[in-house]
Amino acid sequence: MSRRSTTLTDQEGVLLLGRTVIRDLGWLFRQQEVADQGIDAQVEIAVDGHATGRLVALQIKTGPSYFKRPANGGWTFYYSARERNLWNGHALPVMVVLVDLANEVAYWQRISARTERRTEKRYAVTVPSSQTVSTATDAWQLAASGLEQIAHERWEAHLDALPPQVASLLLAKPEAGTQRELIALHLAEGRLDAAGTARRLFAERPVWMQSDDGWPWAVLGAYGACHEAMLESSQAYEIAAEHGGASAGPRLGVAALHAVTDPERARTLIDRAGDDPGARVSIAIAEAILEHPAGDARPMRIDRVIQVAGAAGDADATVQSFLAEQAVRARDSLSAARHAERALELAPEHADVMFRLARICLQRSATPQAQPDDVTRAVTLLSDAVTQIRRWSGHANDTLALLAQALVVNGRHDEALRWLLPEPHGTATATESRDPDLLRLALMAAHAAKSDLTAWILDQMGDTTADLIVQVRLGIVDLPDDELTSLWSAELDRGEAEEDFEAVTHAVLRLADLGVDHSTRLLPLTERGILPDGAERLPSAISRLRLDANDGVARLRVLAVTEAPAAHRLVLALMELERIPEAVDACDIAFERFHEPAFPIQRAKLLIRAEDPRASAAIQDALRVASNPDDYLMLASQLARIRFDAGVMACAESLLIDVLSRFDNPPGHAGFAVPGPVLLLGNPEDHPLIAFLQRQKFLPYAPDAKDFPGARSGSWKPCSRSRSLTRTCSTLSLDAGRLVAAESVRAPRLMGPEHAAVRSLLDCCALRLQRMSAFR
Repeated sequence: MSRRSTTLTDQEGVLLLGRTVIRDLGWLFRQQEVADQGIDAQVEIAVDGHATGRLVALQIKTGPSYFKRPANGGWTFYYSARERNLWNGHALPVMVVLVDLANEVAYWQRISARTERRTEKRYAVTVPSSQTVSTATDAWQLAASGLEQIAHERWEAHLDALPPQVASLLLAKPEAGTQRELIALHLAEGRLDAAGTARRLFAERPVWMQSDDGWPWAVLGAYGACHEAMLESSQAYEIAAEHGGASAGPRLGVAALHAVTDPERARTLIDRAGDDPGARVSIAIAEAILEHPAGDARPMRIDRVIQVAGAAGDADATVQSFLAEQAVRARDSLSAARHAERALELAPEHADVMFRLARICLQRSATPQAQPDDVTRAVTLLSDAVTQIRRWSGHANDTLALLAQALVVNGRHDEALRWLLPEPHGTATATESRDPDLLRLALMAAHAAKSDLTAWILDQMGDTTADLIVQVRLGIVDLPDDELTSLWSAELDRGEAEEDFEAVTHAVLRLADLGVDHSTRLLPLTERGILPDGAERLPSAISRLRLDANDGVARLRVLAVTEAPAAHRLVLALMELERIPEAVDACDIAFERFHEPAFPIQRAKLLIRAEDPRASAAIQDALRVASNPDDYLMLASQLARIRFDAGVMACAESLLIDVLSRFDNPPGHAGFAVPGPVLLLGNPEDHPLIAFLQRQKFLPYAPDAKDFPGARSGSWKPCSRSRSLTRTCSTLSLDAGRLVAAESVRAPRLMGPEHAAVRSLLDCCALRLQRMSAFR
């Protein structure tokens, strides 16, 4: 007979223990569906079948292997230092339970400093054979009775593990004393499964959730909303309203608003709220949502909300957030930003409000209404939101994805990786680091940064169509046109089936690049307001490029008069057709029409590529509007090279120093291998570039240690024997004070715009020193 499955054995042990607790103790037994700090189940003391809120946490071990080490009238149970820290630091008393399936008996011991002992490598407790779960009533009641003390002692820690708006509600009830501390404990401990925690409290109605005015249930409602458990939030507010009083109407209004995904229930709650003045705003918003066609992205009605809210709407974060969303739907970025900014003023700690404003800033950054700090502001807001949500174990994936997209698009790839990857590479949680969408964003960032982590990320990814598509888009996987057509067609079908509208749009555009016209499949999206009217015209024009380039260009020219995306595709099409002068002119015209920085940047790149005399002036124009670090580095380095070739080396050096000063955190392991004489840098106090390179660990080193006399490979070589030849950057090799050679870097170990800038700057410095040597 084959050995029993460990999983089956564990499950049988849990079932046996659950029956024992319910039958012999008459208490409530709850298996933990989501593992939390190594806890397998909780037992709640019950009196006459009613939950008391007093809990014991269980670590359950099942099978004969745990009974093979008899000791002192029982058995020894070993555990690690990490487990010790988790269990001794747990908010509940933790019991280890050994389940003997053969005899249907469960034995227990408490994990505590009093019962444990230190072994050579681990910790251990003795589980006495006299301590059976069937007879644990008095001992476990005594252990559980310390919950109030634990809740009191860990009050601050529990508050910190709750969303700010929930913590604020608890702090506003100082008279509640132990009750609010118990609520904080249970909500903090249950935050990994907030919806399940709420449902359990609905079923059990523990004594510590009871009050004359229902405030604990309102706290639970706010908790559910923060954790995106909207139906549970609605139910909690409904229970809170059952206590009557002046708060009943407003709570029913919020319950209705949070139940809009269940229209029948939402309308019932609206009817119950009646015409209560405190519920009118929430009900007006709920009714606007309910009357709007499902799946329609066009703006909802706002007149009723504005009328009901009146002047007080300016001080209501919910109203301002609703108006901001409708302005986004109307593609009115200025109004959207104004309402979102006001909402943030009113609710500065709400992560969802931060997310909304950040999204609006990013959308506006690509429009003529862009503000200089849109991207920076968005990144700051999203960073704060992710940090906060992680603290209380909320769902941060959507916020994290938007943050990563903002960083990647703006060339801040290393920052994106730090947010997306787990330790030791970054700060992502285990759940975040396994999310397929976030892994694909991490691959994009790593590939753009030419990071060594690219291969590691690929190993973590799956083999879905979406995973293959991102590799194709990055050029990691190369497919022939027929396979690309099949791939994008499958993605289009998937996007339509799952209503992934972004995927549908991308697939139609990629198929258009391949000469396949599926533009009509965008019509349902324009009809629902998801895409602007006429969005199907761009892929239709692009698809013509393969069949008749001149016709495709002509169509793009027509669209480029009013549509910035069409202007971008027109420039790309002209570039691919080697019609560079026309592409340059198209950039000029598009910038005048749309004022997007991408057009002067593209114009400068085109003129550099054509070695056009106008390149220098074009680069300077582009630098004035460039916000992407990669673009700025590339353009400034090119301008420095032009100045260098013209013999204006001081200007070239100044430009490159300015470029490098913009990189606060370049890769700390960056280095440069030098063929021939070793590059030695002078005193950091003598020149800002040297100080910069030293601070950021751009370390020059030789391929062979013998080429680096007196210093370790990869270290800074002190120039103590030399007298200063100049107060400028010194890149030279010295032998007994004599200038032997000055060499520029030829083979940077890491390729990237900042490394190219360093190389160019060292070229400038080397030439200057060569001339100084000749003069001497």
